[in-house]
Amino acid sequence: MKILTVVGTRPNITKVALLYKAMAKEFDCILVHTGQHYDKNMSKDFFQELDLPMPNANLGVGSGTHAGQTARTMLNLEYFIETQKPNLVLVTGDTNASLSGALTAAKMGIPVCHVEAGVRCGDVSQPEEINRKVIDHISTLNLAPTLTAAEYLKREQCPYSLTGDIMLDNFLFYSRKDFHRLTPTYKGFIYVTVHRAENTNGAERLAHIFAALDVLTKEWNIVLPLHPRTNKMLKQYGIKTKVEVIEPVGYLQSLSLTRNAFMVITDSGGLQKEAYWSGTPCVTLSPYTAWRETVDAGGNTLVEEITTDNILRAVKKADKNFNPAFSMFGNGEAVGKTLNALKAWSRANCG
Repeated sequence: MKILTVVGTRPNITKVALLYKAMAKEFDCILVHTGQHYDKNMSKDFFQELDLPMPNANLGVGSGTHAGQTARTMLNLEYFIETQKPNLVLVTGDTNASLSGALTAAKMGIPVCHVEAGVRCGDVSQPEEINRKVIDHISTLNLAPTLTAAEYLKREQCPYSLTGDIMLDNFLFYSRKDFHRLTPTYKGFIYVTVHRAENTNGAERLAHIFAALDVLTKEWNIVLPLHPRTNKMLKQYGIKTKVEVIEPVGYLQSLSLTRNAFMVITDSGGLQKEAYWSGTPCVTLSPYTAWRETVDAGGNTLVEEITTDNILRAVKKADKNFNPAFSMFGNGEAVGKTLNALKAWSRANCG
């Protein structure tokens, strides 16, 4: 069986790290990078860091509006799929790259496998929520990371299998690496990331976030790898900050920061989980999360409305003593179960 895997962002790349290497031992595998993340720090270095082969193709779509980015990806990907003729197209998560890969394949009559299917945050105004739902409803194989995700798929009458979360597999595997050289010299620091459109596309909300961070600098070191979009919007809105920002970091360094931080403040779905698995309290800069399990388990505090005071209250409220449970996310067995699901599908459909 020939599987074409579509990636386009750092989260896509990290999610497939172990899975792609496992698939390559069993199937004919092709890796396509849409170029949604095109900055070297945001993409290229991740392949080298995670010992992944460089993509067979980079579509170079770059940034732009959601519709424009999706359309350009579909146009470029259609030709590549036509030449490669895969039996299955595999996408992960909820990015525009994943949506484009799934839509293009479905339009061409090629089955789609969605890894990390069934995830819902409940806010249909978020582009990611739209992407998740569309991908799930056009996929042949929906592989759910949690029981909650499986319940959503069942409710929406989408075919699914419960495999666990491949991000936990990655977390456990790469956490065994020697982090000594990556461990920051900061003491008593808070690790912060801010990049989502709902937090960066409006001056008021972004100003509240950085005003809260400025207050926190009185007591804590703030480690903030600045996303290119956030950097652009800070300059555009003329928002000044006392926070000393750093360049975007790689996956291993991000894991090191997460594991060593006093707290994580973020709007990243993946980082919410990695903080939970690390036993590091997390404050999420949103009233919604796709990973409600982390909130119910006491490791994640949502900010119901983004104001300076609300963020500071959430920081004080966050539970510093919770015990992470890996069982909710598959106990690190998701790659094996995903591979088994793909093998079973191949036997049934590819002879």
